[in-house]
Amino acid sequence: MIPSFQKRIYIAALLLIFAALALLRADLVTSAFTATSASLAAGWAPGLKVVFEILLFAAILLLTVRALTLAADPARDLLIVLPASCFGYLAELWGTRSGLWTYYTGERPPYWIIPAWAIGALVVDRLSRRTGGLLSGPFAKLNKTALYGAWVLLFYFVFISFLARKLSAAGCILPSVLTAAALIPGGKSRNRDISVLLTGAVCVFWADLWGTTNHCWTYHTHAARFGVAYGILFGAVFDPVIVLAAVKTAEFLRRHFLGSLE
Repeated sequence: MIPSFQKRIYIAALLLIFAALALLRADLVTSAFTATSASLAAGWAPGLKVVFEILLFAAILLLTVRALTLAADPARDLLIVLPASCFGYLAELWGTRSGLWTYYTGERPPYWIIPAWAIGALVVDRLSRRTGGLLSGPFAKLNKTALYGAWVLLFYFVFISFLARKLSAAGCILPSVLTAAALIPGGKSRNRDISVLLTGAVCVFWADLWGTTNHCWTYHTHAARFGVAYGILFGAVFDPVIVLAAVKTAEFLRRHFLGSLE
């Protein structure tokens, strides 16, 4: 397929997703427009906050479009989208029903958020390839084992403490085991794992900053001091693990089930 045509297909698909969500959930569009208009009319402070949120959302959209049109590979992308959607749904189901986070619509989970997992996984996958190039080039002398180990320690420190504030000790066991499975070192793919986790953390930070500041979703820690920052930190370490699991699943499927067909 011609690269320029692929880019048009990806952009068209992204626009189609947004259009479908707007048509299916016109109530969300209406409420967002009403809330934005009210904030802009409420004074300079609320208005400035809304302007910041609009600019941040626009920047996220521009980055998304740019990333999706880089090195497009429809077959590989489809294998990432499917597990990312599945794992993202399960993560949302677990998080919303256990009270770890809530959405302003009260849905547990909201189905309109699932496409964000698929799109986000593709964006992180694209950008992480650039990060992986840096780890193999200018930063090749970094101790990848130590870097990966430090990230895993940070992840579990944030993850367990975040869960422990809401769930019982028994309730923390299963999600901890499942995330451990996703974080099993990838051997020769260590650079890939690190790049996905680090790139994902940066991308999720900005997405969570937008989502929490406009109260689209709220973490259970928000009522505590520094709770908003703590919730964003949790998202920045947790969501990339879900993306890494989707990337590893896609590679497994391609290697063991589709390799003979290529």
